[in-house]
Amino acid sequence: MATFSFANPSGSAYFTLELIRDSNGFYPTSSAQTTYFSASSFTQLTSSVTNPIVAKWATGVVDGMGSLGANGGYIWSIVVPPGSSSVVFTPGATIPVSESCFKGTGEYTLTLTT
Repeated sequence: MATFSFANPSGSAYFTLELIRDSNGFYPTSSAQTTYFSASSFTQLTSSVTNPIVAKWATGVVDGMGSLGANGGYIWSIVVPPGSSSVVFTPGATIPVSESCFKGTGEYTLTLTT
């Protein structure tokens, strides 16, 4: 479980957590990485965050919050609203730092608490 807390002093901002691609540039399809997002969930969204989660699967996009299901997704993103906001992400399995990547746009501070 990890709490992603954002402090955004400006306007539009986005945050993405993505699994590392293989040597050919593709997301994993049959490795242990596919278990990281399986049965993951998003909880305790602050009131300033509404329907923020977009998760990408090999079979399409899931928009909304709650469980990511068992399809083994590989990327999720959130709109970071102005002000303070947070979300708790609970992965289906522990994600090693070496197998994930954080990306963002806009002017905000991220505090990650595990």
